[in-house]
Amino acid sequence: MGVRLRKIWLAIMVAELGSFSDAAAAMGISQSAASRSILSLETELQCALFARHGHSVKPTRQGEILLSRAKRAREQLRRAASDFGEARAEIVFGDMMNASDHEFRASIAVYNHATVSQAALSLGVKQPSISRSLSNLELRLKQALFERRIFELRATQIGRKLVVRFKLMFRELDQAREEIRLNLGDRKGQVVLGCLPLTRARLVPDAIDALILEYPDINVRVIDGNFLSLFAMLMHGELDILVGTLRNPLPEGTGAEFLLYDKVSIVVRPEHPLARQDIVTLEECLEYDWVLPSSVAPLRQFFNEVLKSYGFAPPERYTEVDSIIVGRSLLYMSDRIAILSYFQVEQEVRWGRLVTLPLPLPNAGRKVGILTKADYLPTPLVVEFIEALKTVAKQMHQDAIADGH
Repeated sequence: MGVRLRKIWLAIMVAELGSFSDAAAAMGISQSAASRSILSLETELQCALFARHGHSVKPTRQGEILLSRAKRAREQLRRAASDFGEARAEIVFGDMMNASDHEFRASIAVYNHATVSQAALSLGVKQPSISRSLSNLELRLKQALFERRIFELRATQIGRKLVVRFKLMFRELDQAREEIRLNLGDRKGQVVLGCLPLTRARLVPDAIDALILEYPDINVRVIDGNFLSLFAMLMHGELDILVGTLRNPLPEGTGAEFLLYDKVSIVVRPEHPLARQDIVTLEECLEYDWVLPSSVAPLRQFFNEVLKSYGFAPPERYTEVDSIIVGRSLLYMSDRIAILSYFQVEQEVRWGRLVTLPLPLPNAGRKVGILTKADYLPTPLVVEFIEALKTVAKQMHQDAIADGH
């Protein structure tokens, strides 16, 4: 469940005031209680957070790591309070700083599961505990966070905004714990990434191999999905990074790092009649059945624009698939034609199982890169993984040139 928020806020106060007695007075507790609370926090994190110098204290290196993330966590509450308007923001912020961990976690669980029973099950507590914590938070904030319906609780507009901030707050504190362990020599940790179809064949797997070779004890969690679902997870702090085709323009509140250009190709099996021709036209390709990505995919939209520029309508006979595995299997067993990223089929092309038709497409390059929240601060392990992605991307670019793509 993580360390208690009251201990975290107290640690910030001790660092800012440089004194246990002053921090205790500011928090409305005794000096001995403040000392016990910090000692308990140090025991949980298995490190000293403060060095005592007479009557003053200063953070240790581990303390600085915690405080950096803790202040970012606190800032999430300040931003959440700003949604209540300038007149109430400071009062609401103070109320949030006094809320219990369980009040925040209960609201997150109800948001995620939509029912009190499932929220209670996810946290391992009784249903009345969830109801009580949620009511306490709403009374504290003088604001309904959920609409009560017959079978579910649905977040209000401000409730959705607040829960996202609460998720980001806890994520910062989880990352603080991981960074402290790394600083102490424990090389365990986790990288959580969203992976769009284009990057699943080589870019992400090769980068994971490189990272685990350097950090054998870490866990990497890869989440597949479409852009909209993965983007929501990214903005909620549930992903460290999202790897895939970059949108233009970038979504608001995000930053991006370019990795490489993708090359779009028209792909068939080697036995396809068009594979024996030195020159192929779009008109000839449209006589066959197609394998196409979903209608909302950027590649599908690009393909429709290319067809329109040549005066052609989209294919009438097609199979729509989002799975590259299914798409490749359909190509192996028939004379269907697919429009795909070269990087999704480069191994199959090298092995001779698929071929790209000699039909160059205009402006077919797409930017592939890493999408993050604009204010995201990566952990050292995420930084290492991003460097691994850059190294693999550079090698993929060189290989594509060698293959004539």
